[in-house]
Amino acid sequence: MSGTITRIINRDSFGEEDRFLAVNPNGKVVNIYQAADDYDDDNEGMIKLYERGGFEEIQCSDFSPKEPGVVGVGDTQGNVHIFDTTHAYEQGNDDILRLNTKDPRACYSLSFNDTGYALAAFDKSRQDLSVKVYDIHSNSRNKPIVEYIPNEVIVSAKFICAKSEPFVFLAGSHKKLLREFDTRASKHVFQLGTKCTYNINTDYDNPFIFSSSNEEGSLTFWDRRKLTQVQSVNSSGVINESPVL
Repeated sequence: MSGTITRIINRDSFGEEDRFLAVNPNGKVVNIYQAADDYDDDNEGMIKLYERGGFEEIQCSDFSPKEPGVVGVGDTQGNVHIFDTTHAYEQGNDDILRLNTKDPRACYSLSFNDTGYALAAFDKSRQDLSVKVYDIHSNSRNKPIVEYIPNEVIVSAKFICAKSEPFVFLAGSHKKLLREFDTRASKHVFQLGTKCTYNINTDYDNPFIFSSSNEEGSLTFWDRRKLTQVQSVNSSGVINESPVL
């Protein structure tokens, strides 16, 4: 994973401040930046609020849309660190939650919802499922509340950013399948055959529209209403539907 910068959008935000979650190119350091009120040569328009190092090749990162300051990262060994960036990092005393998989393997995607759930997606394993959902505030938060998809590489996963559907998420696999799940159910809502299973992004203002891309970088936009009502399904239960754009 190369370095990433993500704008932090919280339901209960830090006023009008623009904040950004940054992972450096070597995948070992996480920073939180805030846009400065005035540009000068010292801050170059950005103020560093938080820094934490010592990670092992971060593969994914995300922030909580509900709890300001809560972010998470996943690495190549399947470790998921969820921590609070509103106070200075203290060695060994910063994680809200640290998760490890049964079979060490890369965590490729991480997502939070409004209810305190964290969604983690992993490389395939014969001994373990590839999608896990945790309640980060539960007494048994180290155990997933639900798991999905055996023996597949899940390259992207994202909760729907809507208060009306906090338990719904999308997951894309290396097998070119895009699925929707509801954590209250044991089976997917739909599965769609497409090469665009990477970099799933949902719309904070419209819960029906989401985007995804393929390995070459082509971007597509989808309407979930069409995918849940579609009638064209093959013998394997896979939807045949085109994106809206």
